[in-house]
Amino acid sequence: MKYAIPEISAKAIVQCIEALSKKEGDIGYLCNYLKVGKESIRRVIVMGNQLNFFLTENGLIKLSPNCSSLIKHLNGDYTVIFKEALFHYKPFILICDYILNDENPEEAVRKTKVVFDIDANPRIIIKTMNNFCKYIGISGLNKEEILKIVPSSKTQYSNINKVINTINDQISAEIFLSDKLGQNCYANIIDPERKLLCDSLIKISNNPSNAIDDAAGAFESYLRRVGNQKGIDLTDANGIDEIGQRLGSKKIKVILTEHQKMCSFIGTFRNPAIHKVHKLSLDHWIIEKDSAAEIILLMITCMRSIHFYVNEGGIHKI
Repeated sequence: MKYAIPEISAKAIVQCIEALSKKEGDIGYLCNYLKVGKESIRRVIVMGNQLNFFLTENGLIKLSPNCSSLIKHLNGDYTVIFKEALFHYKPFILICDYILNDENPEEAVRKTKVVFDIDANPRIIIKTMNNFCKYIGISGLNKEEILKIVPSSKTQYSNINKVINTINDQISAEIFLSDKLGQNCYANIIDPERKLLCDSLIKISNNPSNAIDDAAGAFESYLRRVGNQKGIDLTDANGIDEIGQRLGSKKIKVILTEHQKMCSFIGTFRNPAIHKVHKLSLDHWIIEKDSAAEIILLMITCMRSIHFYVNEGGIHKI
């Protein structure tokens, strides 16, 4: 996705959502509904598309299936709907992560702009993001305010076993993931992978088996993209272990031998989560939540390490 953050208010976006919940329409319809000019509506559409609120087809703007679903399930609570979308928006998450790591808002926005190649003036990004913050109930982009929407204090993240079992919402999962992967790797993963990883973190306490399966799905997707990036055909490789063996083979050597071994271990650990029953004894596997947390953290660490090696000049880092 190409990110471009215009000067726009959350209220204008929400008013367009309201208008399009009545019927789909063109720019003229939205101009009349909001009583603003075409340029303002264009900015709303640019931002609304990135937040997955709108779809544009043949000159008509309509609500995305995701937005329509949120309106239905949240009974038209636009503040919560907007918050849900913002907590899935990668530039916002990265800005928050930088600020929680004690960067000032200007530097956090500057770095995020570079990482995502955002087409916008930094001052406009700050103004728009501050407006979004106020709409969801915090005063703006500063550490004290951001901590109000992140239940687990950032200073506690060094105690991973304690923190990972308290992650039960999207924003906590996103911030943890960004911090653990590192900003560049976090920016590199695609949205379906990010969703699976966040879902896995949220599920650890209540459904460790499904949590492992979600994270493994994201990890396998990531490995396949690494192979595709290097022109490696992996269509006949099944699962994490086989993909890792192919990418780390002497002939291809896209990843390190150490990465290859990690993939084998992760693939072995994934099997109980998928198949539930031991194929020889027919006994059911019991997966403890601490085991799920450890294997998911290993997957995230392995993704980060592979990212450094493949995308940042062959750096050997775990």
